[in-house]
Amino acid sequence: MNENRPMIEYPKEDERGIWPGRYRARAIAKEAFGYKDVSFILHHANFDDDEAERLLTEIGYSKDCEDYLYLVSQLEETFTKDQIEEIRMYFENSFDDTVVETAPARLPAHHYMGVGALAVGGGTDFHMFTQYKDYPLSFKMFGYYDIRNADLTDERLVTEVKEKVLRNMKGRSDLITKLIAELHDHIDDVWKEPRVTW
Repeated sequence: MNENRPMIEYPKEDERGIWPGRYRARAIAKEAFGYKDVSFILHHANFDDDEAERLLTEIGYSKDCEDYLYLVSQLEETFTKDQIEEIRMYFENSFDDTVVETAPARLPAHHYMGVGALAVGGGTDFHMFTQYKDYPLSFKMFGYYDIRNADLTDERLVTEVKEKVLRNMKGRSDLITKLIAELHDHIDDVWKEPRVTW
């Protein structure tokens, strides 16, 4: 994993101000789902409607505005300082080789959308951290990830190559099939040590 990766950064053209007392967070797993350096944009899975209305009203947004749900989706990506500490402890205690990066949240704005409002599929999805036994956080949290351009882990790459070679060699020379089988056994021996998986 790139230890010199910068903290969460906003596009330079993003002129929204900082939202005092609110923070964004992402978790970066060294390996997840067979891919390297998978980034999860963390967000609330079910932000309380009354609390969302109160927080957005405090910064000047009415529930009647046209893109209110997009404003809520931006709010869902923010956490209090106490929630950020919960998140840090959760990842530190539950996931190996995963770092949490945080940054002050920007104020929600019209014409922006949080990840909770995105459609997913084809390499993007929401990881439901609430699915794990003994989920400890005081709020429900999901993580949006995009692996469309992610690099395969060595283990997954070897598995995919192995499967492709074996599939293409069916019905071919006994010698080549035997060689592939021996390679298959050798590869399996190399990967026998247990690994933490997502």
